[in-house]
Amino acid sequence: GPKPGGPKDTLTNVKALPEFVINTVPQGWEEIVQAASEEFAPEVSEVEKLGLETLPSTHVRPPRLKGSQVQFECRLEQIAQFGDAPNHFVVGRVVVMHVESGLAKDSKIDPKAYS
Repeated sequence: GPKPGGPKDTLTNVKALPEFVINTVPQGWEEIVQAASEEFAPEVSEVEKLGLETLPSTHVRPPRLKGSQVQFECRLEQIAQFGDAPNHFVVGRVVVMHVESGLAKDSKIDPKAYS
């Protein structure tokens, strides 16, 4: 959904650079996620503001979050608009997935190992 005054920065960024990274949230990051959901000005980097570290991605330009146990590097496939708000559904093609050592078994994420 939109923020007051226009689209969220994530949607604007994906439209400008049709690549993105989805980072899973590890245990202990609950407060960080909550703080990241606050409204920041477009020129403010939540990553810098919250003191997060990044890693270079291997197939897309946006960086990954260090500390995330699973990261999906994606290229934009489609943005679908729906509803009166309007809301947007962003669909990406995963080009590479990074999984922390010990979390995968038989090429799948082991839910028992993932915390």
